[in-house]
Amino acid sequence: MTEQAFNLSQPIIIFGNGEAPNHPIALKVLKKASTIISLDGGSDKLISMGYSPDYIVGDMDSLNYDQIKYKTQVILMKDQSKNDLEKAMDWLVCNKINKLELVGCSAARDDHHFANLFIMEKFSNFINMKMVTNWSVFYCLDGLKTFKSVPGQTVSIITKNNDVKITTEGLKYSLKNESFNSPSQGISNVALASSFSLDVSKPVWVIVNHI
Repeated sequence: MTEQAFNLSQPIIIFGNGEAPNHPIALKVLKKASTIISLDGGSDKLISMGYSPDYIVGDMDSLNYDQIKYKTQVILMKDQSKNDLEKAMDWLVCNKINKLELVGCSAARDDHHFANLFIMEKFSNFINMKMVTNWSVFYCLDGLKTFKSVPGQTVSIITKNNDVKITTEGLKYSLKNESFNSPSQGISNVALASSFSLDVSKPVWVIVNHI
């Protein structure tokens, strides 16, 4: 992919064609965005909410509105081996973007939601990102990170690697360089203070539920 000059000012969000945001936290992320990149069919949902995309990325097989109405730049990417989120990630990495929030990228189709989590993992070493849904905030972590929290907030840790070593600080059920004994062991932990930390040896998904 050829690198070009685009006006991509932070905060940057990708708006997907999943469940439309309605939780105040997700709506706040959308409202504060300086650059909105919509994924193909997500553009129709976005404009129905009163926003206009700065860029539309994808193969343009899902748009219903006349593209002229968007007054935006279309990034046409026809690779059928990737979904539109993965195409957008490729484009952002090419343009040296290293921070991103995802909105509207969950729930509408379970297969898309599941694939999007693995796309987050694929790009987690290139882009610092989080997926904000109407229920929670998803992160993909590999290494050490401190997260903001509220005492009593539910925090879940999910991994596909049985041998990942996890150390926690600031969570009710603590781990010290330990692996999970079962796939569901990391579900429904609890934040004890205004922040918590995780240090992991391999990628994990961290889900922080909205209060």
